[in-house]
Amino acid sequence: MKTPNCYLMETILVVATMFSMTFSVHAVEKVWPERIRGLNTGGPRAALATEKIFKKLDNWNVNLIRLNFDQDRKADLLNHKTGQLVVVPEYMKPYQLNLTRLDKILALCKKYKIYMIICAAKIVGRDKKDVAEATSSGVNSVSYEKHLLDFWKYIAMKYKDNPMLIGYDLLNEPHTKDEMKYWQKRTVPELVKVIRAIDRATTLVIEPGPWGLPGGFSNF
Repeated sequence: MKTPNCYLMETILVVATMFSMTFSVHAVEKVWPERIRGLNTGGPRAALATEKIFKKLDNWNVNLIRLNFDQDRKADLLNHKTGQLVVVPEYMKPYQLNLTRLDKILALCKKYKIYMIICAAKIVGRDKKDVAEATSSGVNSVSYEKHLLDFWKYIAMKYKDNPMLIGYDLLNEPHTKDEMKYWQKRTVPELVKVIRAIDRATTLVIEPGPWGLPGGFSNF
């Protein structure tokens, strides 16, 4: 019996296989590896932004990281004692520490020749309880869409020419009531429009609802 994570990785691998090619829209080419050997992780957590972890990944012959990108955790902010945080616009302040880590991680990706797919996960306005229970509180049910658009505008603008960042996974496992209602007809077209106005080179990974399961493509 396959777990949801297995189905999710199958979905990503199918999309990745379809787009396994070289793009040259920007000065920097976006080249997918012919074969993927990778892992899925979240945060990013502090440990991922270290040489120690990347040496292990290199020893395991990992060539791709799928990173579920979240808002900064309060505990991480309290424990952050050293180093400057990257300067970000006000609307990206909830991700400031994780964006600082992302820059370090991408530098390590370049050094060890490990590519990355970044996935929008815990976006501002995406209620954690609603996501976990697949319900809708009616408070933040639609507001996350604007935050999601702003998030991808920033990511695309900053990293469009980074050769190690080869995929944008637009939303992790859409499945709540309002996500299912608007995802295909409104949210995805708007995201594609916004991102492609900035970045035409990076592969877009689009998960169907519910939960990114392959069966969702039947009506997509």
